[in-house]
Formats: sequence, structure tokens, C-alpha cells
Amino acid sequence: SVEAAYLRLSNPSNFELFELWTVLPFGKDFFVNLINIPLFSVFIISVYLIAKNLFIKPVNAWITAAFILYIPIVPHFFGFTHVDLFFTVVFLTSIFFLQEFFKTKSFWDLAFCGLSFGFFAGTKYLGIPYLFPILLIALVAILCHLYRSKLKILLAFLLLTGTGLLGGGFWYLRNYLNSGNPIFPTEVSLLGHKILEGYYNLTEKIFLLSLSYNVNSFEKLKEFLHGFFEKVGAHMFIIPLFSSILSIFVL
Repeated sequence: SVEAAYLRLSNPSNFELFELWTVLPFGKDFFVNLINIPLFSVFIISVYLIAKNLFIKPVNAWITAAFILYIPIVPHFFGFTHVDLFFTVVFLTSIFFLQEFFKTKSFWDLAFCGLSFGFFAGTKYLGIPYLFPILLIALVAILCHLYRSKLKILLAFLLLTGTGLLGGGFWYLRNYLNSGNPIFPTEVSLLGHKILEGYYNLTEKIFLLSLSYNVNSFEKLKEFLHGFFEKVGAHMFIIPLFSSILSIFVL
């Protein structure tokens, strides 16, 4: 419908652009599924490099990266492109380049970090709440590393903002210019007071699909946990368990 198309056009669409770029050179969609090859490669390498930056031995870092590939839902994405794979990859690159900035204080790492932030937020609205904590860490890192020079702090903030807009923040800028709400069609309210106007009744429809609304009994909770366990796998529950035990011994 026209209404659905209008709402869809308001969403950030980095991944759709990424797919389009594989079609344009030859006018064929043959290369679309081949996107998975570089995406999964970057996925594995990013997990490995993040683990190494956390002082994990290289062999254990590779095991960590391989371990994630055994999550039951991950092979589901091997045969076709999916926005969630791209979404996860750019989230991982955001973390990696932020780690690198902590180590090197290089503006190049900060620029790639900002681009990754933009790619991440520009793929889904869902990226915004996940982006806040790592964005806060990035701002703290800038202040801690560059506190001796106000000019460098200003340049760092401008660089992070500029690359973020270039990577995907422009979708939110477009929405703000069109509707006055950067995350249109979603409504933003606080304590019952409407802050940003959304599309009529859309927020209520989204709430009806939420976990908090649908998991309203013990039976529903069991059903959800069973489905979650099937998708994630037993070993992904073992990781946080052993991590918690290890952290106790380390502390």
C-alpha cells in the first residue's frame, strides 16, 4: 500500500543501498548473495581482533570467533543475504575501531569508528539504543586521551560526528528535515508527554508486537525460552556462565 511504502521509505536503509551497489555494475542480482563472503569474513576477523585486544591469546581468539559460528541461527544466513548479518558486522567493527582508538589515539581509527557508528545506526532504528553505550565510551575516550588540547577535542568531536553522518546519520537528518522527527515514523514520549510526533497509532502497533506485551504468562515464557534456546544453542549459555566464574577467580 501507499501507506506502507511511505513508512518504509522513512526507515534507514544502508543495507538496501549496499545490495543495490552489487546490482548496478552489471544490472544483475547474481552478486547479491556473494555479499555473504566478505560479510562473514569481516565478522570472523572482527571477533578475533576484538578478542585479541582484550588480551586473549591468538589461538583462543580464533576459537572464540569459530565458537560463534556454531550458534544454530548463524548458518541460517549462509545461503542468502540478510540485514541482521550486516547489522552485526558493523556493530563489531564499531567496537574494534573504538578499541584501536584507545590504543593508538589516532584520528584515523576515530574516523573509521565514526563511519562504523553511522553504518550501524543507518541500517536499523534498533541500532540507536545499542549505540548509546559505545558512543558514551567513545566520548570518554576522546576526553581522556586529548584533554590537554581543547582544539584536538573539538576536532575529534567534529570528526566523529561528520563520519557518523556520512556513514548513515544522513537518514535521520533527512527525516528531521521532512517531519521534524529524526526517527519518524516512531513517536517519542517521556512520562506521558509527547516529545516527537510519529505516525498515527504506529507506536501502539509496535507495542502489540513487543516481548513485554506477548509474554504475559508462565506458559508463554516457557514457549519463548524454548524458541530462544533452539536459535541460540546450549553453548551460548555456557559462555557467560564460565565467564562469570572466571571473573570471580580473576578478581
